[in-house]
Amino acid sequence: LESPTKIAFLGPWATFTHQAAMKNFGSSGYFIPAVSPREVLVEVESGRVDFGVVPVENSNEGSVNMTLDMLVDTELKICAEISLKIEQCFLVKDSKSKILRIYSHEHALAQCRNWTLRNYPGAEVIPVSSTAAAAKKVVKEDFAAAIAGEAAAKIYDLYVLHKGIQDSRENFTRFFVIGKILTKVSGKDKTSLVFTVKDKVGALYNILGIFNRNNVNLVKIESRPTKKKAWEYMFFVDLKGHIEDGNIVKTIESLKRSCVFVKSLGSYQKA
Repeated sequence: LESPTKIAFLGPWATFTHQAAMKNFGSSGYFIPAVSPREVLVEVESGRVDFGVVPVENSNEGSVNMTLDMLVDTELKICAEISLKIEQCFLVKDSKSKILRIYSHEHALAQCRNWTLRNYPGAEVIPVSSTAAAAKKVVKEDFAAAIAGEAAAKIYDLYVLHKGIQDSRENFTRFFVIGKILTKVSGKDKTSLVFTVKDKVGALYNILGIFNRNNVNLVKIESRPTKKKAWEYMFFVDLKGHIEDGNIVKTIESLKRSCVFVKSLGSYQKA
């Protein structure tokens, strides 16, 4: 018998990353929680699991910088993209207890900042490693609440005091599936690249012209510090198409002639 596909995800159980992993792989996968995106990557690199699932961007709070940074340094590739609508809930152990502390992941806290200030202005807001970790804290503490998904309430036996507390109704998070495989052309693909430009006037302008001349549609561009030299930046781009498409092959060839560093992070079917 074939062994089930093993998937590491940013845990613990009932995080939104866990839900995204289940959405992509279904109930047949064997899911393994990890304490950080870096540990997810290590599990995949070591071969102990087949794939990893990590959060990359929230529609309101922006990118998960740790995920972007680690993709630069690994030979693993992005294999798939998952989009998950995020509904935050206010979870408590006792529905009638006073709330002195509110735990959650920093992105979840930011997504619910206005609601929290309106409803619990005196509570201490404490960031933790994940929304599910926040739920686990509440199980062990009195006068505490967690901002997390409804799935965490079910797993950790907590009461959903308020539902849908995020400040924006349009609240989505993108996740990447990372692995050692190269995906085939589907016709509905995206490709992610990272590059650094030479330190000269008009360098980025000229690089963007390469995409335009090759009729490549950029859907996202974002800069991150290289962490190797002060005020030196990497540029992450998402573009429509597969790395095997002719116009993208030409684009990458031109980028390699004009940039200090160019790397493909993977091609994958659009979520």
